[in-house]
Amino acid sequence: GTLSFATVSGGLDGGTITTTSTTATTMDSFAIGTYRSAKYQVSISDSTSGDYQHTEVSVVHDGTSAYFTQYGTITTDTSELATFGVDININTLRIRVTSASTNSTVYKFKKILVDI
Repeated sequence: GTLSFATVSGGLDGGTITTTSTTATTMDSFAIGTYRSAKYQVSISDSTSGDYQHTEVSVVHDGTSAYFTQYGTITTDTSELATFGVDININTLRIRVTSASTNSTVYKFKKILVDI
């Protein structure tokens, strides 16, 4: 066999947002003309209650609709600190989070983007 290497485009990046609302907020977004799918590792902390959650979210789109699955969720509380959703808005796939409370909730994430 021959060992060869290839350049893989896409990206590995991260970010942080803080919210004090129970309305859907965009955690992150990416261009649907550039990327087909992504995987997120998300760490959530409720600064008021001191509760924490870690979860993974995978997303994919077909150019018109976005789809996701959430898995591997671990929480220090009896209920999840947030719910997730995705949509496409003006050629951009958005990862949306809705906090379970109006406490100051911090979302830290790492993502892997996979190009088209």
